[in-house]
Amino acid sequence: PAGHGFLSCAVVNGEVVGVASITLKRLWYKNKTWIAGETGDTYTHHDYRGGKRKRVSTVTQTSTVPSQKSTYLQKSIFGRLVHENTLRAMDKDVRIIYGTPNDNSRPGYEKRLNYKSHPMQEKHLIRPTVRGIQSSIGNDGLRWLFNKSFIFNGMSKIERLLELISYNYWMKKKEKCEITINKIDQATAEIDQLWEQNKENHVFCLVRDRAYYQHRFFDNPLADYNVYEAKVRGVISGIIVTCIKQDESGRNFCWI
Repeated sequence: PAGHGFLSCAVVNGEVVGVASITLKRLWYKNKTWIAGETGDTYTHHDYRGGKRKRVSTVTQTSTVPSQKSTYLQKSIFGRLVHENTLRAMDKDVRIIYGTPNDNSRPGYEKRLNYKSHPMQEKHLIRPTVRGIQSSIGNDGLRWLFNKSFIFNGMSKIERLLELISYNYWMKKKEKCEITINKIDQATAEIDQLWEQNKENHVFCLVRDRAYYQHRFFDNPLADYNVYEAKVRGVISGIIVTCIKQDESGRNFCWI
């Protein structure tokens, strides 16, 4: 919805040894919609990182030519690509450029590329299941004993009981408040209405209108998202998105 972003590549002897991108996004900030850029997708071949860095000849090419040269930008493929992407975005009048770097790349952004850190408050709520607890046990023998023990059976029964109580409570609550929750297969104009009603409550966030949901979830080729809308007396009042994913160990979890 925000338009095409930027991708820069470092090429040595016909082979790509580094990439970096900026994805354009629409931001709501100070009661105004801005076109912003999220920097990311940075990757450099291990032979060209830090102390292992091979000598890069002057035939190394990127998608644009930097306006300034410095020792860091000539030595660091990561720095050179992020710098060029930043210049390209600014040339297109993108005035907000941000990212969420890991601990490895953060120093380069802050100390070399003039990015500033902003304090962030992250909240993660995890609702573990009995099966999830069981699968987290690394020892096969202990996992087998846990599965056969009265502790596992007791926890499973308690879990099912709590789920049943919660389900019945919210079903009655839904009927009393005239709430309907339905899965939808495309973004509708009602999502625009919901965004317009709630955007003033946010200081800084992505624009989450109909175009956002259609692009981010319904047209996403990399994951299968389930989108549900909640209505109170026929008027949309909320949206929730879920997706079943796998962690690095192959365990399934539900992302909400």
